[in-house]
Amino acid sequence: DCSTYYTLPFSVQLYDRTFTHAFITSNGIVQFDSSDNAFGNACLPVPIFSYAIIPYWDDLDTSPPGRGIFTNITGVTPNRMLNIEWRATILGGSSPLANFEVHLFEGQTGQTRFEMVYGSMGVNGAGGTTGVQRDAGGFTQYQCNLGSLTNGLKITGILPVIPTATVIPTSTPGGDAVVSLVPDTVTTGTCPAPSNGGSTNVGCTFVLDMILNVGSSRSDATAQQSYLTYTYQLMQNARVSSISTSCVPTNTVTGDLNTFDAALQNEVCNGPGPCNFRGDIAQPGSFAFASGALSNCPTGCGGIFRVAQVGVCASTPGTARMHWQFYPAYPLIRDTEVVAFNGDLIHNQALFADYVVTINGAAGTNTPVPTVVATLTPTYTPTFTPVPVRTSTPINTSTPGGATNTPTLIPATNTPVGATNTPTVVPATNTPSRTPTVCTMGFTDVPAGLYCYNAVLYLTCAGAISGYPDHTFRSADDTTRGQVCKIVVLALGWTTNTTGGPHFSDVPASNMLYPYIETMYNHGSSQGRIISGYTDGTFQPGNLITRAQLSKIIVLSKDWHIVTPTTPHFKDVPNTHMFYSYVETAYNNGIVGGYSDHTFHPDDDATRGQISVIIYRALTRIGLLSVDK
Repeated sequence: DCSTYYTLPFSVQLYDRTFTHAFITSNGIVQFDSSDNAFGNACLPVPIFSYAIIPYWDDLDTSPPGRGIFTNITGVTPNRMLNIEWRATILGGSSPLANFEVHLFEGQTGQTRFEMVYGSMGVNGAGGTTGVQRDAGGFTQYQCNLGSLTNGLKITGILPVIPTATVIPTSTPGGDAVVSLVPDTVTTGTCPAPSNGGSTNVGCTFVLDMILNVGSSRSDATAQQSYLTYTYQLMQNARVSSISTSCVPTNTVTGDLNTFDAALQNEVCNGPGPCNFRGDIAQPGSFAFASGALSNCPTGCGGIFRVAQVGVCASTPGTARMHWQFYPAYPLIRDTEVVAFNGDLIHNQALFADYVVTINGAAGTNTPVPTVVATLTPTYTPTFTPVPVRTSTPINTSTPGGATNTPTLIPATNTPVGATNTPTVVPATNTPSRTPTVCTMGFTDVPAGLYCYNAVLYLTCAGAISGYPDHTFRSADDTTRGQVCKIVVLALGWTTNTTGGPHFSDVPASNMLYPYIETMYNHGSSQGRIISGYTDGTFQPGNLITRAQLSKIIVLSKDWHIVTPTTPHFKDVPNTHMFYSYVETAYNNGIVGGYSDHTFHPDDDATRGQISVIIYRALTRIGLLSVDK
């Protein structure tokens, strides 16, 4: 389960971005902005893939003789075609053959076209996923576990290429705050820091300043959190203190605590493997830095000031990018924000610009190049048209150059990309900055890529949740009030406390949930009781819990500072709603989100999967507003 970093023979545009490199994975995916090697498929969208073409995502083995991944280029510039062919064995069952291809085309104008072509697919691809995905907010799925990939099928994907559009911010309630990455002209490396869109050379080191501009009309910024991905195959995060003489990879940035004087999160994953960011599995090339005003600026800060320095080592030629992440389309735990003292979000997403630099292969003088800034664009839906293709001779599995099984497949002149059973090519001096979790998933219905996978894994390993005797978790099932008490008490590690119990007439000491309900009742918070029951003296532990009730329990259990912003974030939770302050506090601490229509659905029952994610976020992420003023 691994991937190969592959230099494309020509640039490829997918959705709103253009790429010169790709990760080709052993499990049937071409990834342009991610490099995940997950073997257990899930239906789209999945958060682990960014800008990916997915001909057949399944657990594949490319190591036997005659198997592998091969490439071939046909045609002449500017009308070439790149063919990427998998010859693999599907693991499990009778281990059938999987032979399929992706075709990428040069010189596309007005649209991006790609093809997925299938030869012998064993059980017709049952157990796999096929489609294309930009992120969680932009994808098209052709099939998932349907077994519809018949021998000779060709799927053509069409994506319109639309000019760069202005991004409509997801939330700008009265502010234009922005965080930017700019060259540091004081702390210098071995080469001058290139400006955005400029160039540098392999072996150069330099420093970027992370600058927060609160905006001319505000002076109440109390915190910022910055989440980025970066092209870790081409550049590494390095220690600023030694950047002038050498490249020392490190798993943190250098926070500037002169204005925002409290660092809330500081984690970087240089790769080559994934890292553990407070219980959340972060992919290589992930960056998380949050800071706030603890003692400075009693009612918030204004102006323009630095929040951190980022050391960079240029290691490999290519175009490298530092890309800002926002929710949506990224998960809520990867949401870049600037927060005011009253809890309002005051950043303007449209002002954030990716930092792009071209790394040249030989030493020389840095030269400017045109600025290339990617922006998010509206969701594009490719048109998939199944086209029957005449079946020809099956491949010869004994040699990597065997004939392909349809006329559209590439003949025996194919050359290997490189066996996919070898590690991703990364400079040998780089080591993981965090150790991935060693606990494994024990539920058959929680595959890697499911929205609650990391949360369920974390809470299971912590002993806070369990499943059913048939080894299922049933993430879509509802959860009761009593069950939530048990999960929260175990997850937070509270000592059992049944003093004065039983406090509820329907939860006697013989009830299996009695110790957890009593512990939560006795624990309390600075705001009062976490749970109090009903006026008739009952707790009704078997009642289903709603999203709003869950928000209250988590906020009070964590004893977070209560937030009541002037403008509600959700149309169906106005400031007169009985759970308004708890929903807003939960939202501002990054543990809940709403729907695309700006609603929260406070009265909807919370599922086991949703509850796992919310509790997991509360445990593993320091909410910005938990820094009490």
